[in-house]
Amino acid sequence: MKLQTSYIMKLLQYILMFTYLFTISNGYGQDKPVYSISSPKAIKLYEKASGLMKERQFDKALVMLEKAVKTEPKFVEAYLNLAACYKIFGKDSLAKKSYFEAAALKPESKELVGAYMALGNYYFKEGNYIDAKRYFEKVLKYPPRKKSILTKAEELFKTCEFAVEFMENPVEFKPELMSENVNKHTMQISPVLTADQQLLIYYVRESFGKDYDENIVVSKKNGNQWTAPISISNNINTAYHEGHCTISADGRILVFASCNREDGFGSCDLYISKREGYQWSMPVNLGKKVNSEKWDSEPSVSADGRTIYFSSDRSGTYGKEDIWVTTYVARDLSRSTDLDKDGEWSVPQNLGTSVNTSKREVTPFIHADGQTLFLASTGYPGMGGFDLFYTNLTGSGWTSPKNLGYPLNTQDNESSLFITADWRKGYFSKYEQKGYKSTSKLYEFDVADQLKSKYKSTYAKGAIYDAVTKKKLVYQELPASIELYDLKTGKLLYFTTADRITGEFLVVLTEGAQYAMYVNKDSYLFKSLFFDYLPADPDFVGTGASAQAGMDLKSFDPLILDIYLEPIKKGSTIILHNVFFDTGKHDLREKSKTELEKMIRFMNANKNITVEIAGHTDNVGSYQDNIDLSLKRAQSVHDYLLKGGIDSSRLKYKGYGETKPIAPNDSDLNRQINRRIEFRVL
Repeated sequence: MKLQTSYIMKLLQYILMFTYLFTISNGYGQDKPVYSISSPKAIKLYEKASGLMKERQFDKALVMLEKAVKTEPKFVEAYLNLAACYKIFGKDSLAKKSYFEAAALKPESKELVGAYMALGNYYFKEGNYIDAKRYFEKVLKYPPRKKSILTKAEELFKTCEFAVEFMENPVEFKPELMSENVNKHTMQISPVLTADQQLLIYYVRESFGKDYDENIVVSKKNGNQWTAPISISNNINTAYHEGHCTISADGRILVFASCNREDGFGSCDLYISKREGYQWSMPVNLGKKVNSEKWDSEPSVSADGRTIYFSSDRSGTYGKEDIWVTTYVARDLSRSTDLDKDGEWSVPQNLGTSVNTSKREVTPFIHADGQTLFLASTGYPGMGGFDLFYTNLTGSGWTSPKNLGYPLNTQDNESSLFITADWRKGYFSKYEQKGYKSTSKLYEFDVADQLKSKYKSTYAKGAIYDAVTKKKLVYQELPASIELYDLKTGKLLYFTTADRITGEFLVVLTEGAQYAMYVNKDSYLFKSLFFDYLPADPDFVGTGASAQAGMDLKSFDPLILDIYLEPIKKGSTIILHNVFFDTGKHDLREKSKTELEKMIRFMNANKNITVEIAGHTDNVGSYQDNIDLSLKRAQSVHDYLLKGGIDSSRLKYKGYGETKPIAPNDSDLNRQINRRIEFRVL
């Protein structure tokens, strides 16, 4: 994280400030100084101290100046230079007191504009925006000669106005320091969690010295406690710095920043590692297409691990650092695939001026919902330094970032925020400076209602099985793949694969939409699932849908969802849960297109099979009407596949009406199960 200012840089800034104040305190370069007092003894001490300051003998000058103000307590010029000396030695409280004494003696003086500016800065750093605003207002009233100082005063004055307003409307925020088990190192930075909140991953280091090392660690949830962190893997942590990291929702894709490696392209590059079973792969540089010759760091990966947001100062930025995004593009989703071999990362795109400014945007975090992006920025109205903001992805792009409010944001630099998928918990790291020593600890907090998204996210996890043998599909050359589509838009939202060693998977689901989920595996029929997280639709007629899976989806709790796949052989059948009709009609609803296109892709990938499309109804209505309706619905699906290029010799259709129920027709739920379209191998 590039938010720290070195001690040497601070010292240089203080010396420059001294030069500016020294010029002011000596009457804007008049031939003969005019002092605020007439005591010869005090003036002699002051002038001797001034000479020592020019020779950079600040320690001796400080002694002389302390004597000068003791001799003459109303010596304005001595207080100014005394403040400059205190600043050089890091004695900020004494420097502030000296500036205050000078300003109190001349509360309305153009010659003290430097003192007003310094006091404004001190109060600002303390979070005392009201007093800071008062002194910045004086700077604006008596403009300094240096335009850069005037510009800074104008900016800070506006920030104070904004901050005072925000403090009058605080957001509920009560962070708690995490346990010593977690905070066992000198510095703990940038925490992230898996969707089930069972793994906490972050990076640690022991100091800011040249020889410090950064390593990624993991802590596991044990009941209500976190275990002591251990190295995530010897394959990942090396003698190089493994820093800011991010992990997919299922905990199987890790992306992190590492600097100055032999295979790097810039100062810091992005690397990826993947877990199979309990073993992490050797990290791979994301390549020259993604990484630049500049600084690329602070990645945040989407829930499925296929989109990475990161910060970079590469060519094409609008400011010093901007937020960029790259996406893994698969070449073919018609079959179970290994995306490591069947796709590539896209050329990163700048998020544009709707998010990035002429200043600094860093530490992006994409929420599990895939639509809420958090970031730290100095380019929007805030409380000072880096503030945390959020923006939402809409059909027309990213919205203008909004400040998360006080006291989550303060006068300090805020960054590295993580919010759990269910929007209940937040995590962040906080720097603390004690003298020349820096520490960073991890904190957690309950997310205030004002900050929560309209829609929360949850997850479904389980394992993939063979429906005949009842054994997990493990140790296969290609793992089963899982696709999640938004039925309204037909857009692929989520793509992941099951673990090749354990057969396990995890998918994130978000309220406010209806989803089609497909589980694919070579030599098996795909599995069709339907998730409904929209308000009830009285005209909706499903075909088995959530009832078939036996799930109360409206509760929106995490789901344990084991999937059984049917091998492709004669008689194998799947229910098409995402083919929809209006009540009593056979016309396909628009959102059926996602399922129908999936069927076309499946038929094209398995050209040697012939199938029957079977329509089924419940027992409401006459026997013949149900036969006719089921036949017409099956024909509608058949005709769509024909138009999609599937040869008619491979397709048959039939209506069975109410003759083959798979549940008793004794409730609305069971009747919904019986209304279905089936896909059977002949």
